[in-house]
Amino acid sequence: MTMSAPEQQTWLVKAASVAGGGHRRAGRACQDAHCWRRLPGGWLVAAVADGAGSARLAERGAVAAARFAAQWLAEQAHRFPPPGQETRWRALLLEALENARLAVEAEAAELAASISDLATTLALLVASPRQLAAIQIGDGAIVNSDAEGRLLALTVPRRGEYCNETFFLHSAGALERAQIRVWTGAPDCLAMMTDGVQALALNQPGSLPHGPFFEPLWHFARQPLPAAEGDARLRAFLESDRLAARVDDDLTLLLASLNPAAA
Repeated sequence: MTMSAPEQQTWLVKAASVAGGGHRRAGRACQDAHCWRRLPGGWLVAAVADGAGSARLAERGAVAAARFAAQWLAEQAHRFPPPGQETRWRALLLEALENARLAVEAEAAELAASISDLATTLALLVASPRQLAAIQIGDGAIVNSDAEGRLLALTVPRRGEYCNETFFLHSAGALERAQIRVWTGAPDCLAMMTDGVQALALNQPGSLPHGPFFEPLWHFARQPLPAAEGDARLRAFLESDRLAARVDDDLTLLLASLNPAAA
């Protein structure tokens, strides 16, 4: 079989954010958000955010952070470094977080609210057929399966001093606490998730990816479905009774699989 050149490959993406079982029973709206952009040359940028349950405008904060960060990164495609340039990637990803924080501050000002009212986590990923660059503040995880099927957690949940404490985009010292991972290699499938999914996807201790959870997801991610159908099927999975019985928190899952452009 002839392999496609990297510039001829593209990403199949399926994504959904839904209210968790506990939130649905309480009549609360989903406070998670996601956004992604597919770019020329085999690039993908994606963002996932989880609004703090204690923040009164958490959903607005998550949406503002995810949408702005993904759009800002897409506009910086001309600055994406080549493989092996970790220092440049770190600077670009930190700049993306800072600009996302400013966007949430602007949203708060427009709503006559404090930025803590829009508290949110944020995870960002830039992916190509040759490399991955990820940054995350707070809970959630980004998992990569490489061309040989090996699982790697690029980011993992990061909590504070207390078990229920996490860091948010507006937290003091957030940029210093951000996880950054730059990986060079041949990715196959990717998953980004908020904390509602992480308990199912990661083994403890160590936050290691749970292979049996990801295997059917990778099979699904590789299916070249129409965008609306793929997202709807993923949403149905996240809203299933089986997951609702196990997860109270909101759930976001973004899946991406690298395929030839003709797929």
